[in-house]
Amino acid sequence: MYFLSIKFYQLFKYIKDHNISMIYVTTNPEHMLLADDIVLMNNYKAIICGDKRSIFNGNSVLPYMGLGLPFAVELSHNLELYGLVDKTYED
Repeated sequence: MYFLSIKFYQLFKYIKDHNISMIYVTTNPEHMLLADDIVLMNNYKAIICGDKRSIFNGNSVLPYMGLGLPFAVELSHNLELYGLVDKTYED
C-alpha cells in the first residue's frame, strides 16, 4: 500500500476496526483495495458491483473504463501467470 499516505491508510483502518459504513468515491484503483464491496459507475449508472475478487479478476472491466488494476493486483496476476505464485492476492 505504498501509494497511500499514512493518514489515509490510518483513516480506513479506523473505519474498518470500528465497523463504520462509508461510501468513498474515487478513480484511483489503489484506493479500491481498501474496500469490502465496490460499485463501478459510468455516466451515473452502476456497471458492475462486487467484492475485490470479482472486480479484480482476469476478466475485469477496469481497462474498458479507462482504469488500471491496482499495482499489487496486476503484479500478483503476472506472477501467477508465470507460475511464481499459486494464487492472486487482492488484499
